[in-house]
This record gives sequence, structure tokens and C-alpha cells, in this order.
Amino acid sequence: CYFQIKGQAFLWHMVRNIVQVMFFIGRGSEEPAVVDELFDVESLPGKPNYQMASDLPLVLHRCDFNSLDMLSSSSNLWDVQCQLERRWERYKVKCLQLENGIDSLREEFVVQGDEFVEWAKKKFGLENIEWKTNHIRNGGGLTWGACLKELAEAGEVWV
Repeated sequence: CYFQIKGQAFLWHMVRNIVQVMFFIGRGSEEPAVVDELFDVESLPGKPNYQMASDLPLVLHRCDFNSLDMLSSSSNLWDVQCQLERRWERYKVKCLQLENGIDSLREEFVVQGDEFVEWAKKKFGLENIEWKTNHIRNGGGLTWGACLKELAEAGEVWV
């Protein structure tokens, strides 16, 4: 999912505020009609009181400057390219470490089925969740991955 926002000028944090309203609409916290209401400057002359969306998932993909060519030296471009690749490599390694940790949780850690069912009922208010016998390990436990699969089938998490 992504938003493509085009304009001739933006106010400070304007895109983050727009995205936050879209997140609220997507979660059902706001009605889609709020967009038209926010553009009615007569009834709402100031900035609405919403918390800004986090900058973490937002990516500035491209800026167009009315056919303006962005010139630079080969040396500067090389330096920027190398710096970006070093940062990408560092973050890629961190992401792989985190992914490995998540996979390890799912595959290696076991919880007791009854404890999981009770926890899921309290955490998510699920009354009809049951654990399936084909996921049970020796000793009556479930891998955490199997627990997450149960929650996904109950419509609570995306795995």
C-alpha cells in the first residue's frame, strides 16, 4: 500500500498529517467524509488536532522540479552512492538479524496449549479459539509459530 501525493508546495509536516488522517480512515477511527470536512477552511480555519504519522514508513520517492536538471559532479555522485550503499548494507544486515530472531521465536519456542488459549482469550477477547491437535508437540505444547497461525485463522493477526 502506498500514497502518491503530488503538489506544487507543501507546508511543514503536511504529508505526515495527510497520511495520519488516511490511517485513521483505514482503521475505522474516522469516516472518509472527514477529508472533505478538513478542506472546508471556513468551518475549520486552523490545523486539525491530529498526531502526525510516524516518519518511519514514509519514503520520499521523487521530487519533480518543473523540468529542472539536477547537475552534479561524478565525484559527488560517487560519494553519495557509496555512502547510501554502506548505510543500506548495515540496515540490511540488521533486518536479517531481526528476521532470524522472529523465525527463531516461531520455530523454537513452545508454549502450553491451554496457557495459549487462556492468554488469547484475555488478550483478544476470543471465546471460540481452540488449539488444533496437529500443531501439538510432545508434552502438549505448541510452537509460537503455530500459536500465531491459530490467531491468524481467528482473524486477529496477520502472519
